[in-house]
Amino acid sequence: MEPELHLPAPRLISKAAALKLFPGIRQEGLTGAAQWYDYKMVEADRLTCAFAATADRAGADLANYAEAVAPIREGTRIAGMQVADRLSGATFPIRARMTVNAAGARAGQIAALLGAKRAFPLLKAANLVTSRHAKDIALAAPGPGGRMLTLVPWQGRALIGTLQSPGFVQPEASGVTSSELEGWLREVNDAFPTLALTRSEVTLVHRGLVPAVAGREGRAELQPAPEILDHAADNAEGAVTVVGVKYTTARGLAERVVDAIARRLPRPVPQAPTAPTVVPGAGIADHEALAIETGRALGLEVPLPTIRHLITKYGEAAAAVIRLTSDRPDLRDAVAPGSPTIGAEIVHAIRSEQAVRLSDIVIRRTSLGALECPSETALAACARTAATELGWDEARREAEIAWVREVYRV
Repeated sequence: MEPELHLPAPRLISKAAALKLFPGIRQEGLTGAAQWYDYKMVEADRLTCAFAATADRAGADLANYAEAVAPIREGTRIAGMQVADRLSGATFPIRARMTVNAAGARAGQIAALLGAKRAFPLLKAANLVTSRHAKDIALAAPGPGGRMLTLVPWQGRALIGTLQSPGFVQPEASGVTSSELEGWLREVNDAFPTLALTRSEVTLVHRGLVPAVAGREGRAELQPAPEILDHAADNAEGAVTVVGVKYTTARGLAERVVDAIARRLPRPVPQAPTAPTVVPGAGIADHEALAIETGRALGLEVPLPTIRHLITKYGEAAAAVIRLTSDRPDLRDAVAPGSPTIGAEIVHAIRSEQAVRLSDIVIRRTSLGALECPSETALAACARTAATELGWDEARREAEIAWVREVYRV
């Protein structure tokens, strides 16, 4: 690794130094603090898209809004899955020598279809995106139950978590209830008493269902390590379930899964090249120069703030976004006053990144809604562009906008 990418060593600091850095920290029992450095992922959804693009380049067939509904059985062997297209309602088979169940929160339900009898407990984990502006230093402090909470600066806002449900939850419980949010606010304000965070300052709740185990006194706790489960013992030879626990270790777990299923195949499989493979957009290159030259070759003078926004999101693919504006001047405009997102990003998400819903575009591709629900102007502009690309009528546009709003409702 390049020397400039190494993190400084952690160190202990005095009580006075801790109070100077964080005047609002609870002083009761404070004797000092530990200061350490860590990396921060700014565009997690863009990285997930890059993983999918890497798989596509390697020959994978990607399907969006596809749900496994039943195994294809040949005796005691699993020969693939019946899959339902949740947008059209059509079903179709996908046949395979090996079937990997990596369905996240639904892994337990899919494993049950394969014949597994074991439980797959889940708990809800959440981070609160707030309207509070944050310093450039993160703070960690114990909550009322002793679990450490962090207040992290993210895109200029205070992001606070990770919070958890008090008990196990069902796979359908992906929303956020009013009582859950109130409980989390109490935890946050106990850990950071001078913050005095209010419900109106929570602009979005990042939430997800994650693998859990029964800890002390049967309490729901995060599962500490990933698992790879072979379903041969369930009379489902040829199927495995993967239970991951952490985004940052997912690539390593995926390599272990590939190695495990390769040992079951009748012919040798070359070692996976994922460790040294650079994902799209992550190559070390002068993306700014590439974007500028792309614009000039098309006779366009793309504003520098737009170029820097695009290369931050798309890396070298920013050039492809700029090319979309060559014959469509309307796609050069921001989707709303003050927003860095331009219309071409909406078209790029649909044509190149399999976006088929407005929520895909707003939340998972452009990050327009990463901090809070976009303005009515922005939602309407995105919906109009998407409607032209995807053939939506007015009713569908309104339904898509309503669906996006629901993500932010708590």
